[in-house]
Amino acid sequence: MKFWVLASLILISITLADDDPRKVLIVYNTAFPDRNGDGIGDSQEAAEYYAAKRGVPATNIIGLPLPNSTYFSNWRQFYEQLVVPVRAKIDSLGERNIFYILLSYGIPERVNTPASPRSMRGVDNVLCLPSMLDSAGTVFPTYWYYNVAYFESSPTRGSDRGHFTGNERLLGNRLFLVTRLDGIDVEYAKGLVDMALYGEKYIYPDSGYYNGIGYVDTRYAHYSDSVLIRGYPFGYGSYARADSSMAFGKFFVVDAGFKLMWEYHETEIGESGAVFEDGTSAEYAPNALWYEGWYNYNKYQDAWEWIPGSAACDLNSNSGAHMRDSLARSFLTNAFKRGLTCGVGCVGEPYLSGHARPEVFLYYMLNGFNFAEASYLSQPALLWRAIHIGDPLYNPMKPKTPIIDTIPPPMPAITLTSRGDTAKIKLEIPTSADRPELMKAKIIYGRSLAALTDSTDWTPLWRTRQEIVITGLIPDSMYYFIVTMKDPVGNISTTAGDSFICGRDGLVGIASNEKLPKNMRLIAYPNPFNTAVRIKAPIGATISIYSINGRVVATFSRNEIIWHPETNSSGVYIVAAKKGKTVKRIKIMHIK
Repeated sequence: MKFWVLASLILISITLADDDPRKVLIVYNTAFPDRNGDGIGDSQEAAEYYAAKRGVPATNIIGLPLPNSTYFSNWRQFYEQLVVPVRAKIDSLGERNIFYILLSYGIPERVNTPASPRSMRGVDNVLCLPSMLDSAGTVFPTYWYYNVAYFESSPTRGSDRGHFTGNERLLGNRLFLVTRLDGIDVEYAKGLVDMALYGEKYIYPDSGYYNGIGYVDTRYAHYSDSVLIRGYPFGYGSYARADSSMAFGKFFVVDAGFKLMWEYHETEIGESGAVFEDGTSAEYAPNALWYEGWYNYNKYQDAWEWIPGSAACDLNSNSGAHMRDSLARSFLTNAFKRGLTCGVGCVGEPYLSGHARPEVFLYYMLNGFNFAEASYLSQPALLWRAIHIGDPLYNPMKPKTPIIDTIPPPMPAITLTSRGDTAKIKLEIPTSADRPELMKAKIIYGRSLAALTDSTDWTPLWRTRQEIVITGLIPDSMYYFIVTMKDPVGNISTTAGDSFICGRDGLVGIASNEKLPKNMRLIAYPNPFNTAVRIKAPIGATISIYSINGRVVATFSRNEIIWHPETNSSGVYIVAAKKGKTVKRIKIMHIK
């Protein structure tokens, strides 16, 4: 077994995945709303975020007015609104210049086609053959087309399919590898990019490096190594054969250098009484990096600790359905809610032989292929029901010089808002493709820097942006806080102390490094000052001045004043300008 994988690695060292971002076409939905209120539609936001992180040229981005829904209701709508303009865009860029089509958050996942009786198909699995499609939708068989273009049924046996070249065709029609950024909201979709970049940079199977565990979950028997090696490929002609094929995937984990945990009983990982091969409990799956297996139909065991860079394929009848529904019960939808980085599945019943092959997906992810390649090489069916969620270029096991992450998270930009007894603190750390970073965060706070007596829990997911809500505060009181952050390998960083006043009608004090809205300026000069300070706010605003402990020192009904703090002590004061519902704050320093 070791010989087969080593032989594959030798081939991979000669032919590498084409991870050129200039070969990615990004499609977003111009009709998708701005649900997070940041001034840009969420679909466009995710598209531009990916392009900036990966270096995709602006010419490779196209926005189209598509349904604000999870499905195209009819074929003509799909064909005219998506297929025709995407085909035209590819022609303008040059067909040979595009390998990957990335569907941004907010693009429907399903399409109703003229096929009968199985009309529902997956958008990803149909759009991958744009030149094969016509306005009448006459190309659809009752089930699917077998993926002769780019599918591997038995890796390590015979001559395996290699890296995508752009020459792969079905019935003369060029194949494109279509994946998507998706999740229950746009932050989850953007998080897929950040986690992919981190995993790609740091995952390495040797001791001391960032890595995790490979999980395999089968159902029928504890197969001996000799039975698996002698019998593979077993095929997917029956449940028993499929189970044996997935069990064979355990060798791929071990030969790639990762720890293996195999659960081979009828129970699924996470269910009560589940046990791994080594006799330990399988009711919890910590440090999960790789997963392949079955059969979590319409259920998700909340036992998985997905780490950044993780990849999964669970074979079941709705494994990737309803990605934007926070209440959906499908396996992948819930895995992505809890931190999965990429995965392949289906949007509806694919039947056993029409679902992505879990062990094939795992093999290629472990052997230097990018996510788009691995997910299509595992996919036996085209014009069918597959969905591919993740960064198409994500390639954690490509040849690289291993690096240990020793740098703690950088200091965050902090945005703070509050009302009554509640404060909301948003954090964002700077990152880049060359310096990816992720963090979990918690806030330690109290009534003075010397007595920070309360703490929030760690945020649950690894992100570059976090939002923490603190409740139960005393209105009109000063609070001090520090932010503690940790990255996936345990590096810790902590901010200096900041403060805010939690006012009854909104924030009247501000963290010292808060990012302020750009459309309302509040100026104080000189600052620091001795005898007087000029304060200027927008026309129509009122000005209030507070001491550092939250006491109102002065209020003014005009927008421009000169303040003489003749009887006030030296120290820090907070200036708040309010216009309508908008409040701007700055700190000023009085020196005697």
